[in-house]
Amino acid sequence: MTDTPSGWRVLDADHALLVRTYTIGPGNTSNCTVVRLTGDELVVISPSVQPDDATLRDLEPFGRVTAIVAPNGFHRSGTPHWAAAFPDAAVHAPTRALPRVRKVAPQAQDLDVLAARASDGVVLHALPGMRYGETWLTVQTSVGPVWCVSDTLTNLERLPTGLGWMMRMLGIGTGFGLNGAQARFMALDKPAFRRFLRERYAAAAPVQVVPGHGAVVATEGLADQLGALIEGLGPPVSAR
Repeated sequence: MTDTPSGWRVLDADHALLVRTYTIGPGNTSNCTVVRLTGDELVVISPSVQPDDATLRDLEPFGRVTAIVAPNGFHRSGTPHWAAAFPDAAVHAPTRALPRVRKVAPQAQDLDVLAARASDGVVLHALPGMRYGETWLTVQTSVGPVWCVSDTLTNLERLPTGLGWMMRMLGIGTGFGLNGAQARFMALDKPAFRRFLRERYAAAAPVQVVPGHGAVVATEGLADQLGALIEGLGPPVSAR
């Protein structure tokens, strides 16, 4: 993996898959992800707050930003900043996130409109049954699948200042793991949530995971570790 001068990590140059960490509060960070959707069109997922000129300029060799995605109803704060920088870019969000996202981007469209345009090897998923929506990106790279999983999985070195006690109570800890708060409280349809994770894992276990919060995970044995996390959610549930 390489870096651009402003700090984008290039995970896969062929698909222009980049990730950049930004600060969202004391001791708290989030990841902004970019991928080439089709042709020279780039989509920005979980847009960072107040990106500087260098951050925007470093994307130019990879293509042009034509879409911005708020992956859920919470990762929306940077949307107006990127929309101002790229006024021709359409804003998208999962269906259940749209009411919250439209408070900052009134013209936001459903994620399905964008997902239908993705090129081979790039898939945008709207997770089923999530209270405020959730977006995954999977990219088939030359070394294997990369999952960009928004808030479903975290890999926190430490918990944010002042929020650690609350996050622990909700089921969010340090290290690589499932976001217990999402699995317990944000998944309105828990069977559908579990089926989605199992189906994605069975179809193609990843070689890298990009969480919404925390460092990229590319450790040896990642597939087995992830499989254990998914199994820990409970027994398989058949589709009805």
